[in-house]
Amino acid sequence: MILPLALALASYHWMKAGRGSRHHRSFARILLDIGKPDIFKSLLLLLVATLIVVAIAFSLSRMGMVAALFGGIAFAVLARAARRRNLSSFKLLLASLVLSASIAVWIGAGSVVKHFAQLSHDGELTSHPTEGRLALWKDVATLIQAHPFTGVGLGCFEFAFTRFQSSELTLTIDHAHNDYLELASELGIPADALLLSLIFFVLFRSIAGALRAQSHRDRSIALGAVSGVLALLVHEAVDFNLYIPANALVFAVLLGISYSVATEQIQPSPNSGR
Repeated sequence: MILPLALALASYHWMKAGRGSRHHRSFARILLDIGKPDIFKSLLLLLVATLIVVAIAFSLSRMGMVAALFGGIAFAVLARAARRRNLSSFKLLLASLVLSASIAVWIGAGSVVKHFAQLSHDGELTSHPTEGRLALWKDVATLIQAHPFTGVGLGCFEFAFTRFQSSELTLTIDHAHNDYLELASELGIPADALLLSLIFFVLFRSIAGALRAQSHRDRSIALGAVSGVLALLVHEAVDFNLYIPANALVFAVLLGISYSVATEQIQPSPNSGR
C-alpha cells in the first residue's frame, strides 16, 4: 500500500525541481542537480520504493507482487491522466522496477524465481496441487448460501466453517483467504454489499477529487493514497488483510487521506457567493 505513495511523492519532488527549468534533464544534468533538495528527496523516495519492491519480492508473496505492481501501474496511469502529456510517473515506476530487479539479482533471486515458477501448484493452503484456494472458496460459498442474510457473526468464520469444510480435514481453516467472501459469510450478503459499496463510493469520489486537484502536492498524495487502496483491494481477493489490524489501519488512513482531497474540491470558497 505504501509503494504507490512513495512513487507519488518522488514524482512530486521531481516535477517540482523541474519547474521553470529549460534544460532537458539528462543523466549528466541529474548528477549536476543532485544536491538540490527536491532532486535529492525524489531520488531518496525512489530508493525507498525500490527497497519496498525488493522486500515484497523476497517475502515470496506472489499476490503481494501482483498487487504492488498493480498499485504502481494504477498510480502511473492516474498521474498520466491528471498531468496529460507528462510521463515522469511511468519513468519513475520503470526506474524502481529496474533497480529492484538489479538488487534482487545481486542478492540472489533464485528462490524468488523458483517460487513464482510454481504458480500452478497452490501449496500455501494444502499439500495437494489439486486442492487449495479454489476448493476453499467453493466451501465458503456453501457456507454463505446457508446464512445469506445474517451471516454467522463477525469473527465466527473459523468455527462455522468446520461444518462445510470438505478438504484437508486435519487442518483448521481460520480465514477464507478472500475478504470479500469472508465478510459475506460473517456479516451476510446485504451488510457485505453495503460495506463494499461505501468503500468503492469513497474510492471513486477520491479519484475524481484527486484528478481535479489544483495543488500538485495534494494531487500527488491523493493519487498515491488511492493507488495504495486499489493495491489492497486487489490483494483482498486472495487474502485476509482487513482482518490484520495493521493493514486495516493503513488502508483506512490512505482512504481518509485520498477522500480529504475530494471534499476540499467540492467545498465552496468563502467568496463564492459574493
